[in-house]
Amino acid sequence: MGRTITVDADHEPELFWALRGGGGNFGVVTAFEYALHDVDTVFGGMVLHAAERAPELLAFWDRVVADAPDELTTMAAFITAPHAPFVPDRLQGRAVVAIVGCFAGDPAAGERAIAPLRQFGPPEVDLFGPMPYAALQSMLDAGAPAGIRAYWKSGYLRQLGASQIETILARAGGAASPLTQVHLHQMGGVVAQVAPDATAFGHRDARYILNIVAGWTDSQDDRANVRWARDFWNAIRPDTDGAYVNFLAVDDDRRLGDAYDSATLAHLRAVKAAWDPDNVFRLNLNIPPAAG
Repeated sequence: MGRTITVDADHEPELFWALRGGGGNFGVVTAFEYALHDVDTVFGGMVLHAAERAPELLAFWDRVVADAPDELTTMAAFITAPHAPFVPDRLQGRAVVAIVGCFAGDPAAGERAIAPLRQFGPPEVDLFGPMPYAALQSMLDAGAPAGIRAYWKSGYLRQLGASQIETILARAGGAASPLTQVHLHQMGGVVAQVAPDATAFGHRDARYILNIVAGWTDSQDDRANVRWARDFWNAIRPDTDGAYVNFLAVDDDRRLGDAYDSATLAHLRAVKAAWDPDNVFRLNLNIPPAAG
C-alpha cells in the first residue's frame, strides 16, 4: 500500500531532490505549494519572417539572446503561417520563422529589450506589445489543436553556429505536415544560475533545447511523419548534448544516459531503491532502483 507524505527541503530532502527532474519515477504528486510571483501585464508576443530569412534571422537572434536580461525569455519556431487576418495573404499556409518572446518585468524595459528583434528584417508581422500573461500563454494554441497525432525528438544544443542552422533549415523545410513545428527554446538566465547538483534536472549550461515536433491528423500519415522526425533527429543529433526527460519520446527508453550524467543517475537510483525498490513507477523513462 502507498502512503501520503509531505516533502520539502527540510522533510525527506533526498526524495524532494529526486522529484525535481526525476521524470515521474518516485511517486504521484497530489498537491504543490508554490511561491508565486505577481505577473499580470507583460511585454510579449511574436514576430514572423518568411522562411527565406531564417539563416540571417537565427544568427542575429543567437547574438541577441546571448546578452538578454534574465526577465526575457524567447523561442524561435519553424511553423506554417496560419490563415489569420494578421498574416499577409502571401504568407498564409507557407513556412515561416517566428520569434516568440516574453519580458516578465517593467513593460518599458521589456520594449527596449525586445526592440532589436522587432527591428531586424523588418519582420513581416509584429505582434509584440503589452498584454496579459494569460493571453501570451494562449496565443499559439491554434497551432496544436486537440486530438492531433504527434511524435517528437529533442536534445540540447551548446551552440547555434552556421552548421547547426544549416541542418535545422534543411530538415525543417521538408516537414510532412503543416501542423509540424520545430522549436528552439532559449536557455541561460536564472536556469543556468542554479547549482548543477541542486536538483535532478541537469544540462543547465546548455544554450538551447531543440524540439522536433511532428503533428498530423490522419493515421495513414503516421509513417511519413515519424520518419521525417527521426531523419531530422539523426541529422542533428551529433550536434546535441543531453536531453530533457519531459521532452523524450515513447521510443527513447535507451536515452537515460542523455537525460542524466553518471553521478546524478547513481543518486537517482539510490533514492529509487529507498522509496520504490519494486519499481512500481516504471511507465516512464524508467530509472531502475540500485541493486541492494
